Amino acid sequence: MGASTWATEHFGAAADQLVEAVPRALRRAHEHAAAAQAAGGTPHLDPYGHTLKNRQHECLVEEVVAIGGFESFQPPGVPFQLVRLVGTRVTLFPWRYATNRKTTRLTARMRPSAFRRDLLTGSAGPRAQMTIEQAELSVAEIEAQYAEEKAVWDQLRSLARVVTVGYASNPNGIIDLGWGDVELRGDDGAVDWRHWEPLSWTATTTAHQAGAGRGLQAVTTPMTDLRPPRPRFDDVADTDDVPLRPRTTPGEPQREVPSPAEGTVQEPGDGAH
Repeated sequence: MGASTWATEHFGAAADQLVEAVPRALRRAHEHAAAAQAAGGTPHLDPYGHTLKNRQHECLVEEVVAIGGFESFQPPGVPFQLVRLVGTRVTLFPWRYATNRKTTRLTARMRPSAFRRDLLTGSAGPRAQMTIEQAELSVAEIEAQYAEEKAVWDQLRSLARVVTVGYASNPNGIIDLGWGDVELRGDDGAVDWRHWEPLSWTATTTAHQAGAGRGLQAVTTPMTDLRPPRPRFDDVADTDDVPLRPRTTPGEPQREVPSPAEGTVQEPGDGAH
């Protein structure tokens, strides 16, 4: 699978390798999470969701940095690393938007944490309040200063573009995978996919999967041994969200509940996103 014009514009010569490395990273993360779920011996999906929340970032950094020309960095206030292209600083951000087929990338909502708002909306723009020094300036001088600051900010924003890797998965397999340009529109978590391209996760099957005794599957039919009794209010897809304040019980993993058989899943409640 070759890189598109859009991917080449974002990642240059590394685009062809990325279209293989990104699905490979998410496949590894899914495999590790599915193994944790199988070992957990519980019908709840806490082991899968909690493992995937961490491994999606770790595997993406490992696979992409190995290409060359990329670097990992840790944003302030979050416990995980992201990876970006050296020079242009185009950053890859993984987002698991659903656990089933009923929630599509167009209807999914993203938990609008402060980190995500800064990452996907560029909220840290030119300052809106006047400084003490500006009180001595004329209106024309202040307007010129703000224009200059905005130009610098716009340039920084263009050099720090974020490519969102969106996917849906559960222990049965990866349901959907792609990447594109996402804009977080408001506090309700609504997102706008300004560009989307699918990535082929099935085309990256390797001998490692065959040797493991079970390969990554595209979800087409449900696996009855993973079918839960019924959906719950806290069955949320967005398990990669990282709160920016301490939890009540340190170290307690976020609960995630398994999706029922395809065709019987209810949409997660608005309050869960």
